[in-house]
Amino acid sequence: MTSNEKIVKLHNEIFNDNKDLSYLDGLNIKNITIYSDVAYIIVIDSIDVYEIFEIGVLKEYRRKNIASKLIDSLDLDKDIFLEVREDNIAAIKLYEKKGFKKVSIRKNYYKDKNAIIMSR
Repeated sequence: MTSNEKIVKLHNEIFNDNKDLSYLDGLNIKNITIYSDVAYIIVIDSIDVYEIFEIGVLKEYRRKNIASKLIDSLDLDKDIFLEVREDNIAAIKLYEKKGFKKVSIRKNYYKDKNAIIMSR
């Protein structure tokens, strides 16, 4: 199984989704890291900044510092941005712990929820 296939499989399980490999098409991917087939992070290059496009951890492996390790593994030479659902308090706290600051809000970014834009 390729790393992209592993990402899609993990994404679908974590987010209860039904994506195929095409959801990664067209992304200017800088880094994909898979952690023991239970978590992953995708970072894309947006010319002058990097963006954490997606980070996911299987439910039974959450709160074991895996997402923290994935963020720590990033060796990037530009600012990093991300969007997070405003009601995802655990993720917001993690990002703040990792030095991310809230910079803006995108109204209704997640259909019925706002996204908080954070940067580091």
